Amino acid sequence: MNKVFLVGNLVKDVEVKEVGENTKGSFRLAVNGIKDKTLFFDCTCWNKTADFMRGYTNKGAKVYVEGAIDIYQKKNEDGSFAGEKYFINVVSVEIISKPNATKNEDRINESEKNFNQKVSQNQNTKQEDKQNSFSSVEQQVEDDDLPF
Repeated sequence: MNKVFLVGNLVKDVEVKEVGENTKGSFRLAVNGIKDKTLFFDCTCWNKTADFMRGYTNKGAKVYVEGAIDIYQKKNEDGSFAGEKYFINVVSVEIISKPNATKNEDRINESEKNFNQKVSQNQNTKQEDKQNSFSSVEQQVEDDDLPF
């Protein structure tokens, strides 16, 4: 299984560009390694994840990334093999913390508020559905229907 989980800080703002019909985001993640050594991972994300990264993160943001290790084979100008570059193909991102000066603070707060409202509405709907389903069962069962 090829699965990677990393927590680190963005070294700089995400670079986003259009590649055909897709949106590609590239960023470097600084991760604390063993014995105070910092490891740097080149990461790539696509489409909605790239749009999310562009809109809600910036340099210094601490993020949790899930993805897979991918290999890009470098070639020399003559077409000969020059080596391999490893990078993380990111599937999902979660913001852990933001630096003090974020570029979209209001947008993030609004998004968090909308998310919390949707969760609350969803929980209320589930509780109402549960109550309605129990009451309908109670109405359908009579004492004569019980086997004991």
